[in-house]
Amino acid sequence: EVLKHLQGKLEQEARVMVSSGQTEVLDQLKALQMDITSLYNLKFAPEAPSAGRGAEESPPAPASHRECPGELGRATFRMLEELDRER
Repeated sequence: EVLKHLQGKLEQEARVMVSSGQTEVLDQLKALQMDITSLYNLKFAPEAPSAGRGAEESPPAPASHRECPGELGRATFRMLEELDRER
């Protein structure tokens, strides 16, 4: 629920940036969104093995994480931890 809210805010900001010509920042936001999604999938992957699909889903997630800059990934992980604590 919180992630959907944040995604909505990011999409709203993206529309503003596109209209003002700030495409570089928009590209950074897209990378951040992908990073958040991959980290969320990594963090909650232990729930998936009970369904029998964990082995299939685990390898792609780390590959996606490796594509993003390390510092951005660490900051995003801290944000996810904070969101998890708030729930």
